[in-house]
Amino acid sequence: MKNRIVLIGIVLLLILMTGCVRKFRVTPQLKNYEFTVSETFGDIRYTPIVDSRSDLDKKGKVENSCSGGKSGIIHLGDKNYENLLLIEFDKHLKLSLTNSHLFTNVESEKEATYTFNSNLEKYYVTLDEVKAKNTAACAGGGILGAIIASSVDVTATTEVQLTGKLTKGEEKVWQHTISQQIIERDVYGSTKENAEKSMGGAIGESCTELITEMAKYLASR
Repeated sequence: MKNRIVLIGIVLLLILMTGCVRKFRVTPQLKNYEFTVSETFGDIRYTPIVDSRSDLDKKGKVENSCSGGKSGIIHLGDKNYENLLLIEFDKHLKLSLTNSHLFTNVESEKEATYTFNSNLEKYYVTLDEVKAKNTAACAGGGILGAIIASSVDVTATTEVQLTGKLTKGEEKVWQHTISQQIIERDVYGSTKENAEKSMGGAIGESCTELITEMAKYLASR
């Protein structure tokens, strides 16, 4: 156990000192729907999501402190994701449509009664490690500082803006934009798991809410 703690401390110290690229897996969390479907609305063709994120969302950023050092605020970008973000959104949106049971079939290639388009306008992941880095510095740095900092809370925040559009033939019949912010807190030693929980939860919540809004529209017709 003691050796494991020392090893964690060394890894954390290397990350803090070198600023190497850290990787996080994008794993959408499937959410249950709170509606039931009494009738289906034909079939639907799913089209791949469009990426409209800003350059900052895509590239990420590490903020500097007043003294010129690293502040401990990190904005993750595509280089920090172990797998491709848009592919994960596509898979999860298509699965969310299928699990909603609103349509008889969800297609990708064939023409259908409806067509679903989506647009990812924001996916912004922030890690606030300021307190952990300050704790490490106050403890004198080194392996001891890293070990002490590993028990300090870090906040992971994921902000999503996602737009869905439903067309029937050439006519746009529905469009809705979802904005979500998912905040998770855990100790610095669990930063990877904490960030991935925030990232996956944001995808799951936004997709579920978007399809729920579509269901409300279809039910009101």
